[in-house]
Amino acid sequence: MSFSISMNGQERVLDKFDKLKNDLENFEPVLDEVGEYIISKTDETFATEGGAIQESWQALTPQTLYQKQRLGFGSKGILERTGALRKGFFKEVQKFLVRVTNKMSYYKYHQLGGRTLPQRVMLKST
Repeated sequence: MSFSISMNGQERVLDKFDKLKNDLENFEPVLDEVGEYIISKTDETFATEGGAIQESWQALTPQTLYQKQRLGFGSKGILERTGALRKGFFKEVQKFLVRVTNKMSYYKYHQLGGRTLPQRVMLKST
């Protein structure tokens, strides 16, 4: 007497299990998308001067407005002269972590504010 079992599609099932295992061990693809979304949101935040994240930026003082006008940046928004700060956001993605920050050294001073510098939030975590 002889006995045999035949299964069709076994390789496809095993491949799906391997893919599921890899997806559960590595969140990088999803975190990469999250980082891209956050960066796109910062552009929206600049366009609305904080409104997009419900953190409206304090208006510029008359002295700052005069200085911007004198230097040829009068038509630019708050925190914009060269565009470096707005374009300076980048992401770092690891297996279980995404970090979005800005490469400009003065970013933190605007993000956090200070004694004489009003806080103008560009990244907000909720």
